[in-house]
Amino acid sequence: MEWMKPKFVEHETVIEGSAATNLAVLYGTYKVLGSQGHNSGISSVKLIKSEKGNPIIRFYDKGDREIGLGFSPTVCAANTRATDAPSYVVCGKNSILFPQPWFLLAVEPTGRVIRQGNAIFGYKEMVIEKGNYSMYFSWGKDDHGADYALQRVE
Repeated sequence: MEWMKPKFVEHETVIEGSAATNLAVLYGTYKVLGSQGHNSGISSVKLIKSEKGNPIIRFYDKGDREIGLGFSPTVCAANTRATDAPSYVVCGKNSILFPQPWFLLAVEPTGRVIRQGNAIFGYKEMVIEKGNYSMYFSWGKDDHGADYALQRVE
């Protein structure tokens, strides 16, 4: 039943604003240092440029086996912080009516702490060191997504 298996679909990505510049800086391989939320055992993340020039994000487990099919966004937008250095990119669309997968990948110039939980069950903190990266990824509908602390390795 090969025809029933999901297949990867590459979208022609609309690049908005300074996203092309930011993507060029952010393409690479990242080691997952920590995560919060639904993460399915992800140990590394790759943001690559396809042969057609579209950004594709892929997830890998500890055995370097790809998890899922990867994700090809329909749109990418970016912005810079006060330093004018490429700092983050948002790819995909987050819509209440038509939820799609989306992610935000950012350089953390000063570091930060992501805190998740509540007063009843307690809080879990994840520290992202200065110069490392943070990523939020959601598959869309009914997925609350996950936060990741990343370190660039390639």
